[in-house]
Amino acid sequence: MKKRAPSSLQTRILLLVGTVVILLMIVLSFALLYNWQKMMLSSENQNALAYTRAFSVAVRDAMIQKENDLLPTEGYLDNYVANFMSGDPRIRYIAIYDDNQNLLALAGGSDALQDIPRITKSRHEPATLIYENDYFGWVIETVYPIMTAKKHWGTVRLALETESIRNQMREGFIYLVILTAILTLILLLLLHVLIGRVLRSLRDFVQMMYETTLMTSPAKNVVQSKDEIGLLHEHFHSLQIRLKQSQDNLNFAQQQVFHAERLASIGRLAAGIAHEINNPINGIKNCLYAINKSPSDETQTREYLQLIDEGLGNVSTIVQKLLNFGRRQSTSVGPVNINDQIQNVVDLLAYSLREKEIDLELNLEKELPPIRANGQLLQEVYLNLVMNSIDALSKDGRIIISTEQDDRGKIISKVHDFGSGIPEGQILNIFDPFFTTKEIGKGTGLGLSVSLGIVHSFGGTIEVASEEDVETTFTLTFPVMTENESTAG
Repeated sequence: MKKRAPSSLQTRILLLVGTVVILLMIVLSFALLYNWQKMMLSSENQNALAYTRAFSVAVRDAMIQKENDLLPTEGYLDNYVANFMSGDPRIRYIAIYDDNQNLLALAGGSDALQDIPRITKSRHEPATLIYENDYFGWVIETVYPIMTAKKHWGTVRLALETESIRNQMREGFIYLVILTAILTLILLLLLHVLIGRVLRSLRDFVQMMYETTLMTSPAKNVVQSKDEIGLLHEHFHSLQIRLKQSQDNLNFAQQQVFHAERLASIGRLAAGIAHEINNPINGIKNCLYAINKSPSDETQTREYLQLIDEGLGNVSTIVQKLLNFGRRQSTSVGPVNINDQIQNVVDLLAYSLREKEIDLELNLEKELPPIRANGQLLQEVYLNLVMNSIDALSKDGRIIISTEQDDRGKIISKVHDFGSGIPEGQILNIFDPFFTTKEIGKGTGLGLSVSLGIVHSFGGTIEVASEEDVETTFTLTFPVMTENESTAG
């Protein structure tokens, strides 16, 4: 099953970073727009002042000439204002006042002077004001004093239209919004690509972590980048190598423990095996003695030779089973018939069962599917369980070993004895290493702990139920080997 990092993470990052970028772009855009507008208005104010100053110079000369009776007609100012205004379409109105604020000349219509805001600055200082006139619309008006070094002659009020400036500002605002939107989209696209690459590397890393187990070899570090993601991959690869080495060391130590426990079990079997071998040997000796006594009796000799052959065959079988059990073999797993392994263990314990006159009943379901296990290690499990049952029973005791396949397709095996049972206060500790209730020299305390580790390594479970002085049941559950596992094996 392939797991991926949540896709909403990229969306959340993009939303967060995108929101910050958009806010920054908006603030930056408004700051640029404000400064640009301020510069344009300042420039327009300077232009209006310069324009009005140039006009006021001519008006001042005319007023001086009029005072000195040098002008040919009385309407000179009106004509000059009208001509000046007609030369520039931006001028909306011009008004000239004398020193007593009497209107001397006007161009642009009398309506131009209605609702004109008062400029509060001194009449001896130039000033500008932008406002919306009901008749002319938005204008910038300049009030400029007409002065010489010794006298204040009057005031000029000149208004220029600013609608074109407003249109430029509006167009600039639109262009700025479009430019901001384009830059924002480009930044978001770059963020999407960069974040996508980072998250893709993280997803690959998560997938590699998900697929890594202690049973698999360390995956090759395919990330060559030197950034934090590459460093993370590199350290994880190093961690995989160390974990694999630790697992190999643990497996080796576990095999040592398994083998040591197996040798201990062989020691416990030694007395029974000696008797199993001693009985056929005594029979062979008796046959040889009889043949020596009557070497000419061909019929008797042939009969005793047949018995000797059977006895030697029994000895060979017993020794071979003991060698197979004690030999250090491969711990590889494969298809194993659980019934066959149980039968091998029962054969090994035949003498111990007969010695204590224990009745062992086998209820093994026929044609069970194989499980994925190691036959030798599985024998070790059943040998420990059955020997514990034998130790818990007195003479004429009873042991039942059963196997079956349940509705879930799992193999269920039980080892049930009617012996001394396990005290309630000790049942939680029986799988602990070196825990034993037997006398010194009769147990290592590792049998059940080793058995638990073996069963778990095959994907199975082992449970115990016991009633003191009544009975004990160990229940083992194993998954059936699938076709894919059989093919892989």
